[in-house]
Amino acid sequence: MVGCDKLFEKILDQMLTQQTTKGRQVVSIVGMGGIGKTTLAHKVYEHPSIASYFDMRAWVTVSQEYNREQMLRCLIGCVTAASRDELHKQSTDQDQLAERLRKHLKEQRYLIVMDDIWSTTAWDSVQRCFPDDNNGSCILLTSRLKKVGEYASSGNSPLNMPFLDADESWNLFCKVFGKTEFLLVFEEIGRDIVKKCNGLPLAITIVASLLSKTEEEEKWKNVAKSVMGDSSDACSRILYVSYNQLPHHLKACFLYFGIFEEDYEISVKKLVRLWAAEGFLSTMKHVNLEKVAMECLQDLVDRSLIIVSKHSYNGEMKRLRIHDLLRDLCLREARLENLLNVNGVKKHCRWISHTSRSFYNEVMFEDEGFHKPHSFHYFWNADVKRLFSHFKLLRVLDMSNRFWDDGVVGLNVLANLVHLRYFALYSIGTFDAKLFEHWNNMQTLISWDDFILYSSEPSGIWKMPLLRNLCIGRICSLETPSVVYRNLENISWLDSKLCTKDLFTMIPNLKTLGVDGGYCVISLDCFYNFVHLEQLEKLSIRMWNLVMCSIPWATSLPNLKKLSFLESNLQWSELSSISMLPNLEILKLIDACKGPEWETSDGGFHRLKRLVIKKTNFRCWNAVGDHFPMLECLEISECYGLKEIPSGFADITTLALIQLSKCSDSLVASAKWIQEEQNSNYGNDALLVRY
Repeated sequence: MVGCDKLFEKILDQMLTQQTTKGRQVVSIVGMGGIGKTTLAHKVYEHPSIASYFDMRAWVTVSQEYNREQMLRCLIGCVTAASRDELHKQSTDQDQLAERLRKHLKEQRYLIVMDDIWSTTAWDSVQRCFPDDNNGSCILLTSRLKKVGEYASSGNSPLNMPFLDADESWNLFCKVFGKTEFLLVFEEIGRDIVKKCNGLPLAITIVASLLSKTEEEEKWKNVAKSVMGDSSDACSRILYVSYNQLPHHLKACFLYFGIFEEDYEISVKKLVRLWAAEGFLSTMKHVNLEKVAMECLQDLVDRSLIIVSKHSYNGEMKRLRIHDLLRDLCLREARLENLLNVNGVKKHCRWISHTSRSFYNEVMFEDEGFHKPHSFHYFWNADVKRLFSHFKLLRVLDMSNRFWDDGVVGLNVLANLVHLRYFALYSIGTFDAKLFEHWNNMQTLISWDDFILYSSEPSGIWKMPLLRNLCIGRICSLETPSVVYRNLENISWLDSKLCTKDLFTMIPNLKTLGVDGGYCVISLDCFYNFVHLEQLEKLSIRMWNLVMCSIPWATSLPNLKKLSFLESNLQWSELSSISMLPNLEILKLIDACKGPEWETSDGGFHRLKRLVIKKTNFRCWNAVGDHFPMLECLEISECYGLKEIPSGFADITTLALIQLSKCSDSLVASAKWIQEEQNSNYGNDALLVRY
């Protein structure tokens, strides 16, 4: 951050110096959109002193149209470390969710951040879930509305987020631009433009990112002319200038962010697949589609139009979000271009998003213009037969956020959607692969939760020659294709009995595979057949019941980078052979290993960067630093019996993060000791311990 240092210190002091005998307090940060409230709150939330002071921390983004159920699920997910799937399976009764949250917070010193709250009713809907145990718990709110901050703070004065002064504004411009010295003519133009930003960080960041793309004096002058006029509208003009400077193909990619809900965290993987299905990505021969998409994303990030909200362990973009002001721009421009229809906006548009209950009743199906939509997102259950009979040009159908309870019969109404390229569904049931015969344009097919694929004609899946991603709860039958399918890169969850040499040799470019063992006794042939997947980089195995000590992992899967075991019956000793995988970078063990002790040895895990252990009952871990020489991230969750991390981890100089959740106090203490040893012995003050 640039600026706000005094406000930051004031918030820290208010949270940390209060006596534990004081009651729960509410701290409110108020200010206009784009001024940096969320950035400041995040800096407070992640500060080491805050992380160590509070027993539990949770963050929820409320938004203008708040959803109480989603808020409760998000908060429960933070304090329990529950996964997305686990949260989906919880009760939908809001009172039960509220009581569960309250029980988790009871007698804990907690910090709750409620970001971007717009109304007093949103606060009232959840504030009773936050118990007051006179132990120093705190709620931090951010809002554009002062009255909301005053109401939640019981009349206490909210903290006003200040605008940047002239020096701070220029300092931020230089930081974003990447240099501090300019030719005189450029500095004069730049300072003039920054002055028009009126100390608003979002405007300064975007204009600096825009100007950093060119060294032509005339273009700088054109930007300066574009932002002249009434200073109150300068931010809006700056946003539009940045948008108008986008290349044509990036404008469509940027406007597509309007289909997502306000403050929604967008999966990079999902966005790339959606862009591909919409036809935004023009590719040349031998150029990977994903690579093209990532270049487009990086360009939008470099222009400060998109925010990276979460990175993977290796620094790659994992989740994105868009600022409210920029999302408003997307909505306005997309509507002007007749591209986007959100919640009952009566336009015959290309994309339909987040439909409400009323949307279905408002649609005039007899109007031929309504046959044009290419995308339909966040579907609300209705008379689907009538609805989809009119959407014959759909390329994208995303129902992953809505429960489907019409079964196989209901899915048959989708047979006429012959242009589908992306289909995502959340449900429990069965899926007849005969439906695939109609979808020969399909690229991505996803069914969340316990959806089962069966077919009287298993080869139906091979009627989709462009298929790249097939992700279904469980694939029980799958015939070997008669021709090689080079487009297919991702399959899950494949029944272990289908892992044959004949199948794998016909899908040679598979990069990601999920295998379901079903707790059955599995033939070793299943494993040995993996050798035919020469491009395989990610392998997930669940419900595995097979002794694997004698399996030559290193020679069978030489290119494997990520390996996950879920709900399996491995013995710790079996990890010795797994440790010899030459390129393994990520290992996840989730309810996977049995036995009280794990003892590692020399020569293994020599490239492992991230180790995740969750829901495991071991009590003792014997290891030295040399056993994990490249480890950067260690995550341990719900391992209640483990008392300490091996002291040898203090010698792993590459270690950057230890993330603990729902573990013993002694385990946390051992992590802090490792942090102190790293700092004193190696000067590594960058190691973070989060719990």
